[in-house]
Amino acid sequence: MELCVLRYYVTMAQEGNISRAAEILHITQPTLSRQLMDLEKELETTLFHRGKKEITLTDDGLLLYQRAQEILELSERTRQDFVGRTDSISGVISIGCGGGMAMRVLAGLIRDFSHRYPDVQLDLYNGYSDDIKTRLDKGLLDVGLLMEPVEISKYDFIRLSQSERWGVLAPADAVFRETEGGLPLSQVTKYPLLLPKRASTQNEILNWFGKDRAKIRVFATYNLLSNAVLLVEQGLGCAICLDGALSVHGDPSTQFLPITPERMTHSVLVWKKDRIFGMSCLFMTPDTSRVQGLFYARGARGRGAKIDIVCIMENLFFKMQYILDIKEDISYTVSTKRGERMKNKKLKLARVEKDLSQAELAEKVGVTRQTIGLIEAGGYNPTLNLCIAICKALDKTLDQVFWEEN
Repeated sequence: MELCVLRYYVTMAQEGNISRAAEILHITQPTLSRQLMDLEKELETTLFHRGKKEITLTDDGLLLYQRAQEILELSERTRQDFVGRTDSISGVISIGCGGGMAMRVLAGLIRDFSHRYPDVQLDLYNGYSDDIKTRLDKGLLDVGLLMEPVEISKYDFIRLSQSERWGVLAPADAVFRETEGGLPLSQVTKYPLLLPKRASTQNEILNWFGKDRAKIRVFATYNLLSNAVLLVEQGLGCAICLDGALSVHGDPSTQFLPITPERMTHSVLVWKKDRIFGMSCLFMTPDTSRVQGLFYARGARGRGAKIDIVCIMENLFFKMQYILDIKEDISYTVSTKRGERMKNKKLKLARVEKDLSQAELAEKVGVTRQTIGLIEAGGYNPTLNLCIAICKALDKTLDQVFWEEN
């Protein structure tokens, strides 16, 4: 698979029409059609169905579309790391972040950094912690701002000093009996609740209710608070959230009440261990000994230049290896004929036994619901790390869920 062909395919999928895609790509329609047919032959599958006015992607086509976007994004990031390199510090730093006071702290750090290195461009990705971790693992983000509790054993990190307090965002006309220290959660059980979607955070919040846990009714879950605020404004319930969330303050139709006993949390700025950064990112994260060494070496000539070359080559190797891994995964998955696929009934039974939906299991292991569905249907061969994560979430062994019996 060539990158240009994947770019053709993504454009065609986004436009839903081969003629429009050909115009955007500045190639003829027969040329584009031929390239797409060759791609289907290479992968030995049907990627889309041609209708009278538009095309429809097949299941394999949707998988390829998702993976092709990741490949092209990583390819562009690799190009940006090397094109236009000069003695000045430049490039693109991709940062995954959410809301809250921690983002205000990070914004202040970015301001100081941008004053020193004005040629560096920032690419901000807004999401929740599990989504950001997935993109970090895939190399699509350089650093991420994560809200605790979060598993960070495979990351280097800086814990930010700024703490944030949990509370209840309620309609302005909601009546509570507050105490001096804040709002007891027992006062909130009479209202429908909106909770964070992350399973680890949600479980922690539910445990705060203690014996009143059985009385609560979860009306909705959210990954970003901005949408939950709109529901609270309509009087549909109360959201458990942080006081530093950017959408909470200044709205007369809502009120934020800190809970008692006091519950605090912190944020961590993380990046992958042994991750080789482009030079602009090295200057962004100077707080570890390894990065400090490269930081000082980059400002010198001679020996410093050699270290810079090593950094470039290792960075290129990391990104190209990931692209090759995705291509191999695509080839394996979409070349499997539907008639040959073996449904993983053991996984489905284990999931049902644990009383988890596909979406809930997907959230626990950091993948999409579609991925779990494809694994159960026999349409996707998971990596060993994903198999282990699924087994841990289901309290099963690899033999019980994935390995075939002799």
